[in-house]
Amino acid sequence: MINGRMPYPCSGAPPGSVCDSSEASYTEYKFETGKTYRLRIVNTGAAGIQYFTIDGYELTVVAIDFVEIEPYNTTTVTLGVSITQALS
Repeated sequence: MINGRMPYPCSGAPPGSVCDSSEASYTEYKFETGKTYRLRIVNTGAAGIQYFTIDGYELTVVAIDFVEIEPYNTTTVTLGVSITQALS
């Protein structure tokens, strides 16, 4: 899901729920050759690791959790779960 949009397979929806994926679509972007783009990728899930790739492209990671790092190249960015714990 990108920007809250993606088709949903209604066959997996709970019985009796309202599900209409006929107008659901993926978010689309148009990129220009030769330009560099910075993406901020966040795993908002509660328990699962996610993997981010762009088919046919190598990605340069420049920061983790808003902290700049020594940049490195990869084809897959692994997104762990962010855990916030209240201190008492």
